Amino acid sequence: LGDVYKRQLLRVKILSVEFLTILVIIFCFGSCLRLALYFYKLVRYRHLLHQLDPLDDVRISRIFSDILEEYHCTKQILIYQVPGLSSPAISGLIHPMILLPDREYSDQDLRFIFMHELNHYLHHDLWKIFFWELVVCIYWWNPLSYMIRRLIKDTAEYANDIPVSYTHLRAHETE
Repeated sequence: LGDVYKRQLLRVKILSVEFLTILVIIFCFGSCLRLALYFYKLVRYRHLLHQLDPLDDVRISRIFSDILEEYHCTKQILIYQVPGLSSPAISGLIHPMILLPDREYSDQDLRFIFMHELNHYLHHDLWKIFFWELVVCIYWWNPLSYMIRRLIKDTAEYANDIPVSYTHLRAHETE
């Protein structure tokens, strides 16, 4: 009876070790797959952006230069107008670029857009979001990682909207 019990216990231990090994392999495979897909999308996105030509508009360049000076930012940031883009954005961890939808803007709209996007750069929001994208790739099986990533993105947007909105309100008060 003792011998049979020991064999069954050993069999259960082997099965549980095999199950855990299979589970770890699945998690690792899923993480590697998510990372590969994420970097593939980054490479494709970068390739698409490099097909664009930087915006060559004196008025827009002047407004952006004024904003860069106000923020004491010396980084060279190019501006691109992107057909089909729904809203302005900043992109590029090492070589940041501001992406504008292909449409007309008033000077004031451009000021607020540039202030908002420059705040993202100055607060290192792109790096924070990149880090959380990597966390989600590694912990793809954990819903909490997706929730935190969404919270980080939303917080970055709100943190940049507040000072720009305040500036907008102050500008209307002085008129």
